[in-house]
Amino acid sequence: MIFLPGKLLGKNSAFFLNFSQQNYWNSSGSDISLQAGFNSTIHNVNYGLYYQNTRSHFTHDDNSITLRVSIPFTLQENRRINTAFTLAHSKSSGTSGQAGVNGTLLDDDRLSWAVTSAYDDTSHSTNSASLGYLGQYGNLYTGYAYSKNHRQASLNLSGGVVAHRGGVTLSQPLGSTFALVEAKDAQGVGIENQTGVRIDPFGYAVVPQSVPYRVNSVALNPQDFDAFLDVPNAVADTVPTRGAITRVRFDTFRGYSVLIHTTLADGSYPPLGAELYRASGISNGLVGPGGDVYVSGVDSGEKLQMKWGETHQQSCEITLPELRQEPQQATAWRELSLICTVTPSR
Repeated sequence: MIFLPGKLLGKNSAFFLNFSQQNYWNSSGSDISLQAGFNSTIHNVNYGLYYQNTRSHFTHDDNSITLRVSIPFTLQENRRINTAFTLAHSKSSGTSGQAGVNGTLLDDDRLSWAVTSAYDDTSHSTNSASLGYLGQYGNLYTGYAYSKNHRQASLNLSGGVVAHRGGVTLSQPLGSTFALVEAKDAQGVGIENQTGVRIDPFGYAVVPQSVPYRVNSVALNPQDFDAFLDVPNAVADTVPTRGAITRVRFDTFRGYSVLIHTTLADGSYPPLGAELYRASGISNGLVGPGGDVYVSGVDSGEKLQMKWGETHQQSCEITLPELRQEPQQATAWRELSLICTVTPSR
């Protein structure tokens, strides 16, 4: 086989030539095949011209030539539509052609569509259209095709069901290895690189396919976060074994994000590195220089405890004021100056 890359023919071009001959034992005949083709791209238009000649010891000889052209279009919001045309002629089957257009819709390309029309000298024209949807709770495919002699409609629904200690989660069709994602308070947030997969109203989602014995990154899509959702770490890596169901949990905080300038009752700053805890006992921030601490997922009237040691004298308490007013910035954060008072002894 001879192959000439684009460096010899020009940018984005290639030519190939292939010749083969097969001889038979105790026979004077042979099979001969010659193939040649040229591919190139001009201004995003891809085209190729192919020729094939076959001479067979057992069947008729045949010659064929094929022209293929594909043209992508980019619409608004980087939405792409692909068009493709094929025209072929052979000695044995005559002339045939096909034209098609396909593309995707919706924010993460989870809705795909295609329309195709084909023609040949035997069955004449055949036309088809199809829609595919990769959904949060399963996949749907529907299609319709018709020609002079037949009509065909199809509908296919597929999905999966995962039962776990948190309930039951519907999903796209499952592979032998997959991941269950838990992200409470992140309902509606998508999983990156997983078309159609989103956190359901109960705080769960299923990544239907994982690669065993490889690092699989599961990431929440930050573009889906609203102003009141904070996820300190939105990416998790797993290395599943074959056939394993991996559980991936993300800590989420829903509420206001607040930058607090804290002082103690005597006007001094809390110690650098003091930790701030929510009433549930979850750590939600560290004190920085000048008593500044950033917390997220908090609400009006919530009490936060600051600790920098084990004794009662090494802790104090902050009570958040009313936070429910129009946010001054799109991120819905607040900036407050508050006094951290000594925690009442119990």
